[in-house]
Amino acid sequence: MKKWNKLSKATKRISIVIGAAVVLGGGFGGYKVYAQQQHTQAKAAIEASLEEVGNQGALAKTIATFANEKGYLAKDLDSKAIDTVKQQLNTLRNSVADYEEKYSNEDLANEAEISKLEKEISTVESKLSTQLAVNKLYQQETQALNGSEVAKSLVLADKVDAKAVEAVKLDKFSEDEWKKSVQSLLDQATTQVKDIESAIKAVNDCYKDNKVKSDVTKKSYESAKKAVDKVKRQTDKEALQNKLTEVKKVVDANEKKAKEAEEKKKAEAKKKAEAEASENGGTVVETKEGEYEVVSESNGEGNTGSQSQSQVGNNSSGGPSRNSGSGSYSSGNSSSYKGGGSSSNSGNSGGSSMGGVSGSSGSNSGSGSNSNAGNSGSGGGSNSSSGTNSGSNSGNTGGAPTIVSGYVGNSGRVFSTALEANTWANNILDTDFSKNGYYLVGIFYSDGSEKFSIDWY
Repeated sequence: MKKWNKLSKATKRISIVIGAAVVLGGGFGGYKVYAQQQHTQAKAAIEASLEEVGNQGALAKTIATFANEKGYLAKDLDSKAIDTVKQQLNTLRNSVADYEEKYSNEDLANEAEISKLEKEISTVESKLSTQLAVNKLYQQETQALNGSEVAKSLVLADKVDAKAVEAVKLDKFSEDEWKKSVQSLLDQATTQVKDIESAIKAVNDCYKDNKVKSDVTKKSYESAKKAVDKVKRQTDKEALQNKLTEVKKVVDANEKKAKEAEEKKKAEAKKKAEAEASENGGTVVETKEGEYEVVSESNGEGNTGSQSQSQVGNNSSGGPSRNSGSGSYSSGNSSSYKGGGSSSNSGNSGGSSMGGVSGSSGSNSGSGSNSNAGNSGSGGGSNSSSGTNSGSNSGNTGGAPTIVSGYVGNSGRVFSTALEANTWANNILDTDFSKNGYYLVGIFYSDGSEKFSIDWY
């Protein structure tokens, strides 16, 4: 019995060892099954998350709403919405990294989509940052660019200068409609900055040592004003307009002085012309250039002295006729005054011929004889004339033309062409309703020239 008991104890020990082994073996197998289950569950979970970044996934669809096919960002898009998506992508990226570290050599569906969406959201974020920078260049009553809407009549924000505009860069963005719109806004900003700079320079050119130049011209003022009118930013515009007001005062004062001097000069010229007209005869007329001219109204027979003439002749049709002789002729003067200057013209001397008539020269003073003889037809005949023409015309020693036809109208103006005369008269009628109309008077001079005058009625 004792031996059996001992054997039984040994057997018991073996049985315990075998039982333990069986239990341990069963436990290892159970652990392996559990681990496999954990792996399967983890893979299912990560792949479910990755479905969010697939073409039909919610995360991918959300990012797609941030910009349209033309590249414009969604209207009222802000950085908060972008940050939320970036955080979701970052969480998913970390989950994939943990899974791959625990389960190596595993290929996960849609894993590559994470990188694609990260790139897309990065572009959207950069665009939004650039768009906000462009919007800040302008006054904020209306956003310069929101969605695909580009505001009109934009004005630069205060203190924005060329440096601020140049700080916005578009080089990294691909070409699309959004980029074109942003570039257009940058171009507008650049133009406004240049307009401000040009206006400042134009106004400053009218100043020296912080004072308006004493000799500043109206042309300089008008050029500066034109430049200031183009400025849109009100703060700059008002400051420049205030400086222009001071420039205008100096320009007006200079113009007043110049006008007074011109009127004085003109009055002196008119007075001198009237004095000559009173002394030598003639009419004072004002030309379109504002000068004064003394025009003689002689028709070519203004010489003085005595003349005797006798004619004997026989004229019949068909015969030739000849007139030869000498005599003296006088003509009036035409003197021009341009404000202080004077000129004098003396009478002319010369001969005349008409048809088959030849004439000899004559002079203003002296004596001469005219004889005419002519034959006509077969019957023959003669016409002779003799006489003397002597006289004097003081002050006339030149060749100024005289009026042979027409007259200077009551306007007192003489014009070179009918068009000039009509244009001037019509302009007067448009403003002076006391005048009913006018006659265009043609004035023919002894030298063959023609001018025109206006006679009101």
